[in-house]
Amino acid sequence: MKPYAEAFAFLFLVVSQVSAQVPPPLTGFHLGDLRGARHRAMACSQISAGSDYCEASDTNFLEFLGDTLVAITYHKDLGITPRTASQLWREYLLLRTTQIFGPPDSVRNQDSAATTESGMPAQMRTTTAYWTGRPGRGWTATAFILKVAPPDGIGLASAVIMLQCGWRAGEAVANCPRRRT
Repeated sequence: MKPYAEAFAFLFLVVSQVSAQVPPPLTGFHLGDLRGARHRAMACSQISAGSDYCEASDTNFLEFLGDTLVAITYHKDLGITPRTASQLWREYLLLRTTQIFGPPDSVRNQDSAATTESGMPAQMRTTTAYWTGRPGRGWTATAFILKVAPPDGIGLASAVIMLQCGWRAGEAVANCPRRRT
């Protein structure tokens, strides 16, 4: 009976490691998809040799390295708001991204000063969450809220979620599972 238990434990370990390497879908797209008819109807721009950036919709953008989908970006304009970037992170992105990627590895705030087109001072705050690449995870993700506001605090905010295969700029091959679409 003991050999069966060991075989089952080994099989469970292998299956759990394989499933951990499969990137989660984002907005109906899957990393590793091969370019197909669905993607050929999208407006694309070549950003470097062998790399295309495509507009899937007003809020979704896809990057292909050769014929493989290696990055998915979701962008949403949150409008004019008095809420801070941290508040918007907790209210808008925290639950959504945790349901997709699990708990983030870290969350950071960054403040910087800016000047508007009219010469008025503005404050920029970005709250960013990271899901880093590690053994058993062939993908990375970043989600952030960007808030730009004058001193009164009421300003424009945007939310962005980016999911990428485990590859680095300059590489010719994506480290993603390939999926036929």
